[in-house]
Amino acid sequence: MHPLIPCLLAGFTALTVLITWRFTPTEYEKGTPVETQPSVAAEVKRATPGALVVGAYARRVRAVQGLTLGEVARVVRRDKTTLSEFERGLARLRGTEVAELLVAMGVDGEEAEVFWRLTESPGYRELNVLFDREPGWAQRVAACERQAKSRFSYSTWAIPHALQTPRYAEALHYPWWRRSSEHAARALPTYHGQVVTVLVAEPVLRQPVGGREVMAEQLNFLQREVRRRSIRLLVVPRTAGLVARRGVLTQLHLHGQTLWVEEAEGVFYATGPKAGQARRTLMTAAMSAAVSEKRSAYMLAQACNHFERRAGNSR
Repeated sequence: MHPLIPCLLAGFTALTVLITWRFTPTEYEKGTPVETQPSVAAEVKRATPGALVVGAYARRVRAVQGLTLGEVARVVRRDKTTLSEFERGLARLRGTEVAELLVAMGVDGEEAEVFWRLTESPGYRELNVLFDREPGWAQRVAACERQAKSRFSYSTWAIPHALQTPRYAEALHYPWWRRSSEHAARALPTYHGQVVTVLVAEPVLRQPVGGREVMAEQLNFLQREVRRRSIRLLVVPRTAGLVARRGVLTQLHLHGQTLWVEEAEGVFYATGPKAGQARRTLMTAAMSAAVSEKRSAYMLAQACNHFERRAGNSR
């Protein structure tokens, strides 16, 4: 081998490394680490939580009013494709456009203004998280729940909202529950066509919310839903040692995406792998700790019998 060949090869390798380093964008040039940059296709298909929520509510209003996309499109002078993408969270309209759309479908001006404020929030335009305490937030959660293909809830605090009886909900003293329409909007429909899994911590079944009769009524309702296979109920035993948290955590499969919903005094939405990582970890841990469906049904029956006996003795 010619003595100059190794030198030439070494020089070529160094030049290649230098060119690669110079023309590969760094995390500082791109604003985020290279390995976490989403592809263009992912950016187009992934909806922000605000866009999913606003779009789902608009679709719910249109369905209630009995309007077609074509009818709404003619009124607001938008094409049907854009409105369809908007309802699925894939197209984000400006706040004034959203307000105009909702007013055209019969929503009053005050409520339309709430949506204008939501569309001005970072959680609608670009971020993967959104906190909603605006008036009517429970109705917006209900719209997302009704349109989801599946829902998976975990609660260490109370029976999830969709499965609460009116008296149980009233006993929890929710200020937004004073109107019966709010409760009706959240109630799980008799024939919902969804995959619904509910995990509840064992103490939830033993808390005397509203007294013995109210709890007996609530647990009887849960038993009926389990028997007719409307829901899959799993109990997380108190021995599991999971950290209790106030509120209900729900995972919705909505328009091909995962939307995380955390409810307490308001609602927190999240999408994307980073924002959902801690929530997914908690849900997975709860699922792993839960007892079987058969054992869960037995524990539910025991709790129900307990309150029924106590309610009978107090009469």
